[in-house]
Amino acid sequence: MYKHFIFFIVASFLITGCAPKNQLVKDVTPDQLGKDNGECKLEAQKATQFDLSGSALVQQIRQNEALENCLQAKGYVWQQESNEQQNDIKNRYTQAVTKWKINLEPIQEYIINICRPQEDKDYVKCINEKNEEIIAASFFPDLEIKLSNALKESKNQFLRKEITRKEFRDVVSQLEREHWNKMKERMNNDIKAGVYTGKY
Repeated sequence: MYKHFIFFIVASFLITGCAPKNQLVKDVTPDQLGKDNGECKLEAQKATQFDLSGSALVQQIRQNEALENCLQAKGYVWQQESNEQQNDIKNRYTQAVTKWKINLEPIQEYIINICRPQEDKDYVKCINEKNEEIIAASFFPDLEIKLSNALKESKNQFLRKEITRKEFRDVVSQLEREHWNKMKERMNNDIKAGVYTGKY
């Protein structure tokens, strides 16, 4: 019989809810932890696989929220082990993420409804015209500029017909996922250090 320990799911989805969070915990065996985590990841993917209403970043956030909800339904609870200053930074970033999502939503809708139906050259031009708004909406503008620069070569490849529109969108999705991970890493580092480096 397994000896039970408290295992932690270190939250790659820390900044998704409304309250300060640290990690989800439950008194389980390693096998049960792996089983629960695997089942919830699969459920989260199923729950969001047909949601095309937002960018890869927003879809990733929604998938993280679905994963969190599934684990909580299995009895995992948030354990908070942080001081008052860290909790304050968590709250500020929770608010920043919410504001960012609200600011980004009309831009995403414009790209989906206005830009995507256009021919390739106009499609890329239309996206480029939204770059400044996307950067202005972000609470980490420097990371947003890096993402924009990383996308330039893919846009050029697409315009040169070296990659298809689907391949171009796949590259965009991958870069956006990497971008979201960098944002999470900075937020988590700020929370640990008890500092806030976001724009708002």
